[in-house]
Amino acid sequence: MFTFKAARYLNELKKYEATIYHTCKQAFEERRQNEDFIRINEETFNLCPENTIDYAVMEKSQQVKVIPFYNQWQDLGNWSAVYELSPKDENENHLSGDVISYQSNHCLIKSESRLVTTLGVENLVIIETSDAILVMNKDKSQQMGELITHLKEQNRSEYLTQKVHINSKSES
Repeated sequence: MFTFKAARYLNELKKYEATIYHTCKQAFEERRQNEDFIRINEETFNLCPENTIDYAVMEKSQQVKVIPFYNQWQDLGNWSAVYELSPKDENENHLSGDVISYQSNHCLIKSESRLVTTLGVENLVIIETSDAILVMNKDKSQQMGELITHLKEQNRSEYLTQKVHINSKSES
C-alpha cells in the first residue's frame, strides 16, 4: 500500500517520469466538466506512457519508507483471487445473482442482468454484465491484460467500462 501527500508524489513523478507527469498534467488542463464529472482530454491522455506506480516512482524515489504490514493481505487483482476469497457452496462454486449451476465445480459465476446456467463445467469464471459476458478458465486470470489489450485494438468500448459494486452481504 502506498500513502503519500499528492504534492510529494507529483514531485517524484515529475523527477523520475517527466513524460507521464507532463502528459497527465496537460490532459487535466485540457479537461471538460459537465455536471459532476471531470473529463480529461482523452487524446492527450492516450499519449501517456504506460507504467505502474511501482516502477515509475516507488522503486526510484529516495523519499520512500517501507513499513512492515503484519496482517492478511490478498491482492484482488484478478478473478482467481476473487474466487479464492469468496464463500463457496458444496460444489466449491461461488454463485452471485441469478445463477443455476448443475454438476459444475470450482467456478466463480456472477450474473448482473439475466439468468446464467451451467452444466458440467469446471474451473471457470463466468461474469455476465449488461454489456458483455466473460467466460474463461480460472487458470488464465493473469492473462486478462492481454484480452483487454485485444479489445482495445479492436476498438471495443467495453474494455473502458468498469463497475464497482460494494456488497455488504455475501451472496452464494
